[in-house]
Amino acid sequence: MIERLLIKNFKCIDELELLPGMINVIVGRNNTGKTSILQAIESYYNLKPSKQKVVIVAKEEIGKLKYLIKFGQSEAVIKINDKPLKLYINDAEFFGVLGEMFKKREKVKKWLQLLKEDYIFSERNGKTTLFLPLTVFLIPSKILEKIPEKEAEVNLLTPKELDSNVSEFEEAKDKKSVKLKMSVEKTIEKYNIEDIERFQNGYVVMKNGDIIPLELFGDGFIQMVILLYHLEKSKDIALLDEPVAFMHPGYVEKFVEYLIEIVKRKNLQVFISTHNIDFLDALTEYEDSFLNDSLKIIRLTRIKNKISAKTLSFKEAKEEKEELFTDLRGI
Repeated sequence: MIERLLIKNFKCIDELELLPGMINVIVGRNNTGKTSILQAIESYYNLKPSKQKVVIVAKEEIGKLKYLIKFGQSEAVIKINDKPLKLYINDAEFFGVLGEMFKKREKVKKWLQLLKEDYIFSERNGKTTLFLPLTVFLIPSKILEKIPEKEAEVNLLTPKELDSNVSEFEEAKDKKSVKLKMSVEKTIEKYNIEDIERFQNGYVVMKNGDIIPLELFGDGFIQMVILLYHLEKSKDIALLDEPVAFMHPGYVEKFVEYLIEIVKRKNLQVFISTHNIDFLDALTEYEDSFLNDSLKIIRLTRIKNKISAKTLSFKEAKEEKEELFTDLRGI
């Protein structure tokens, strides 16, 4: 569990220190660093040094690696529970590591200049790894083909990925999307959602015997069940970026109920960024003593390009709810 989080020179954040709970909801106006906090946690686990000197980041959505470091800085630090990870850029070290790999057997200068446009080093406990993006495979090199890919340990579910999952679930045209659909349906069978008895081959079997095509339930419903699937498959930490942005208020309330149940059952720590007033309202009005100690509302503000955070308990969030709503409305 993350008990203490320090972020320094990461994306738009100069320095921020947080003491998270089990359920952490990150709110604030636009451009206050909500998603950056999620990306910092994701980077801490997915960009940690490995046995290999050079590794390719398998996830496309992570964006340009160099941009993880705040503009104008050469290194960033993410520290979780007093264990730091340093991310940095060093062109001389970059050319040294890859130059040794190529050993003048290929068009080194041309390719190294292309690769230099996007890379990042990570360092922890004296171990260092150079990370390259998936785009390296666009370069026709037998040496680059041998560099291992690193799969994500902790996955940040972005709005783009959630939308993609909804489309895959509805269409299920290939092996990957069929597998996703089967996994989601299997997960959801354990929940008592409305009058649904079970899912079967793209249909919903109701308790009264009716059989309805799943598509008729709408994207909001499918979005909710996919979110539950992601929470169920997460091991220790779940990261959700704007998960309920287009969800019907009724489904938002149900999602809050299921979210709390999953966190308690799996001992899962969750970080969620949101602009959704219905979600924050449902969460702060939910009656469960578990939230008294477990819920943290992290309110971000930006003053003169400096981002700061105020962490509210469940009780404090209820008392300051109207101010929080004002932030979410962008007023």
